[in-house]
Amino acid sequence: MKLFKIAAAGCLALFATGCLFSPGRFDAGMTVMKDGTFSYRYAGEIFLLNAAAAMNASAEEEAQETFDPESQTCLTDETLDERKCTEEEIAERRSEFEENKARKAQQTKEMIEALGGINPKDPATMQAFAKRLEGHDGWKKVAYKSDGLFEVEYETRGRLDREFVFPVFDSVSVIIPFVQVTRRDNGAIHIAAPAFLHADKKNMFDGSFLGAAATADSRAKPFMRPTGTFTIRTDAEILTNNTRDGPVREGNARILKWEVGPLETNQPEALLLP
Repeated sequence: MKLFKIAAAGCLALFATGCLFSPGRFDAGMTVMKDGTFSYRYAGEIFLLNAAAAMNASAEEEAQETFDPESQTCLTDETLDERKCTEEEIAERRSEFEENKARKAQQTKEMIEALGGINPKDPATMQAFAKRLEGHDGWKKVAYKSDGLFEVEYETRGRLDREFVFPVFDSVSVIIPFVQVTRRDNGAIHIAAPAFLHADKKNMFDGSFLGAAATADSRAKPFMRPTGTFTIRTDAEILTNNTRDGPVREGNARILKWEVGPLETNQPEALLLP
């Protein structure tokens, strides 16, 4: 699908830095009615993966900004004993150091561009992003806490006469959908929640590469895995769903509920026919 292609195209820079938006603790719900109307809400945390790791690594990176030839040691070929490096070996290491430094700077630049100017090392840009997002329709509350963590309240309603994706961030070119709704030729509505998945093993098409991003930096703190509840309420025909218990009737509607946590290995999915 188009959005996944966007994500795949922009992943190289994000993999290098390990930064992607992910749900933290949340409660989300969607109502889809036969007449084509819908509503969607999300309340809880959104986490910029490895933002904390990037900020915590700043001191270490600054300490390594200058190459120190006096601290270099080499090993003898036969005994592997430490010895003083030759001028040629030091020059080679200096070159590798400068290349690595330039590569990291380029990766950081690409990450910031892909994230619409957000710099995980600069809390001020995170605060500015939260304020900017609050000015968009549906975002009732966006508060930046710390270490890449945002507290949000989002709510929208309308008609499903086109695709629906949440979240969409202004100026951010790479996202993994939390929830994505697409329409089939026969009028059926497919609802998938690629990011509402707690499992470690994921790929970029079945439900995101959040696990890979989380381990892309060895200095990363343990990150908040998606944990919460996703509910669909509908009076349409439910063609397929992968809930554990199936639909529960509530008046004229039926309820589908997914508990997102460590025991779940599949992204929530349902196919409805209004």
